[in-house]
Amino acid sequence: ELVEKIKEPINNEGKVLKDVQASFSSVTECVDVTSEAIEAIHNRAVNLDRAKNAVLDEITTLSSISEENAASTEETTASMAELNETINQLAHSANDLKDLALTLDEETKFFKI
Repeated sequence: ELVEKIKEPINNEGKVLKDVQASFSSVTECVDVTSEAIEAIHNRAVNLDRAKNAVLDEITTLSSISEENAASTEETTASMAELNETINQLAHSANDLKDLALTLDEETKFFKI
């Protein structure tokens, strides 16, 4: 009878110990899963940071190209304005030359026989 009285608490204690051990195993499993999830999130964050930096580099490159294009456009516009002015001067000179040729033709008619 005494053995039975001692046996029952020992069995209960063994069952409680198994339950505690199972709980710790479950907690350990959850910690492992959480740790893996944190590692995956960290890796994704690192990859996103790299992608962000690549996009920023491309934006900087495009911005630089855009500035160069704007400068080229400005230079082209200035060159076109200068060319337009030169063409206008040439047209004016051509008109003056035509007027001079007409005047010369009128003046030389006097000497024709």
